[in-house]
Amino acid sequence: MVTFLTSIRHPQNSNNFARVEALFEISLRSVCSQTDPNFTVVVVANDIPRINFRDSRVTYHVVDFPCPDPRRPATTNIRSLVRDKGTKLIAGMLAARRFNPDYFAIFDADDVVSRRIVRFVHTHSSESGWYVNSGNVVNTKTWTIQRKTGLYRYCGSTLVPNAPQLLRLARIDDSVNADIGQEQIVSLSSPEFVDHVIGNHPYMVGYFASHGLRMRPLPFRAACWMLETGENYSRGLGAAYGIPISEEICREFGITGAPPNNRRASLAERVHEHLGAAVSSFGALRHRLWSGFPLPPSD
Repeated sequence: MVTFLTSIRHPQNSNNFARVEALFEISLRSVCSQTDPNFTVVVVANDIPRINFRDSRVTYHVVDFPCPDPRRPATTNIRSLVRDKGTKLIAGMLAARRFNPDYFAIFDADDVVSRRIVRFVHTHSSESGWYVNSGNVVNTKTWTIQRKTGLYRYCGSTLVPNAPQLLRLARIDDSVNADIGQEQIVSLSSPEFVDHVIGNHPYMVGYFASHGLRMRPLPFRAACWMLETGENYSRGLGAAYGIPISEEICREFGITGAPPNNRRASLAERVHEHLGAAVSSFGALRHRLWSGFPLPPSD
């Protein structure tokens, strides 16, 4: 069983929370378009989002965690962001235990994912987990898409860790209740684990490796990092050049929030996209050779 897991930001840390809810609906529809229906979804939020989509496999876990930074909207500081996200995801992991998941598929509530993830994981179920190396970046203003390598370094929808192994690393046993408070989560686990392994996606693969657990790359483009939404913490990285999004892409990623753009890409667009993809591949290779998978920083 795969359990998709996500958190929704506090309403006070948003430029437009109705927009956050609309983006989440697109993301949730994408997740629920899996070709293998044997999965569940756990959504952790301060309140149940108001959306026009229901699926019996989706469970909402409501928490009363405080606003990460009441002084600032969507651009709250990174330390507050990862603490809020990390503790919410761990609360979701606890709530998901009743489904007895073999894997958690963690996704950000404004991204979309391939419909093939669950089927692939169910046919390769002896691994310590998977990560998305090859993926895409979508510019939601121009509705264009560009291939990107090393996507796990940038996008939070790129990790499919083994659930029992992740819970063990979190130092959370069966006696811990899913309604645990935010401070208790940090105390039981550790600030490093909450903030950097769970709340800050680039470090999980390296952290698993440091414990003798090898996560492997998914062998297909399994996620789209959605940028220029107006609610992104990341600002447009890698989304400058792309080609129009086709019906095939919409079908692969369960995108229903906007119609496909069937306009044929111009020669200049195709050249720019190929160049961008090549630069991304080279950059990811150089990073792997020089740095490998980074370990969480010590606070």
